[in-house]
Amino acid sequence: MVSQNKSNETRDGVLRNIAISWCLHSMKEVLGMEEIRNIIIRHFIPKLKYIDKIRTFDAFQQYDKAPFDNKKKEIIEHCKKIIKWKSLGIFTATNIQINADDHETHYQCFIVDNKNKKVYSIDPAMDHTTESGYGIYDPTVSYEVIQPFFEKKGYTFQYIRLTNPAQINEEDVFCQSWSLYILINVLLQNKYTIDIPKQQIDKYVILLEFYKEILDLSDVSTELDHVYKYNINENTNFIEKNAKKEMKKYGLTINDLLNIEPSKLIKSMSVVEMSD
Repeated sequence: MVSQNKSNETRDGVLRNIAISWCLHSMKEVLGMEEIRNIIIRHFIPKLKYIDKIRTFDAFQQYDKAPFDNKKKEIIEHCKKIIKWKSLGIFTATNIQINADDHETHYQCFIVDNKNKKVYSIDPAMDHTTESGYGIYDPTVSYEVIQPFFEKKGYTFQYIRLTNPAQINEEDVFCQSWSLYILINVLLQNKYTIDIPKQQIDKYVILLEFYKEILDLSDVSTELDHVYKYNINENTNFIEKNAKKEMKKYGLTINDLLNIEPSKLIKSMSVVEMSD
């Protein structure tokens, strides 16, 4: 994971490019965490009921030893609780892995309107110009797990409409970020069509502004620092191998990367650096 930006071939520039790629990777992981997502939702919508019961279900089942995890069952059990609430139920779920080697995730958010018996699904890749409406990723947890459960309970199910897909290529791996951003805007605007720009660079303008705002929250910036340092330490060999030439040329070490403050770096980033 090394930036290809050649516009700043100096020691500081090369260090910055390498660090940015790991900061963004770490930010992606942070925004997949249930506690962090709830802190951010609470920041934007502090009066939301049941905010402490908002769940995020990751993709990963446990295959190593019994008792084995059953992610579908876990999600359904939570949905059974939600339909007893008198207000909105909010949760996030990813496509469930199909075997132990399946590490792909695709985050989707759900808004359960118990009063009107409606469920709204947020798929960041949703593309309404296609026949199916699906984009580069299939929202399988939506149509295989969530939709059947609620429709059997008499709820209607629909997808939040995006003016353009938030994710249009597989290099955009920010479904954690997009799903959360779109969820917050649906709740804030109280509307079920969300404006997403067409051009990739403009999409990244939105994400980068979102990052800079939520990094003012100490819990988010602290967690990012922990995850960033963990990722650097865990991937030392990978980094040194893939950036060997640049690091040797400028005398860079892993400690130089560890001395970076990821929150400050992201706040200083330009959208060009994010899209590099």
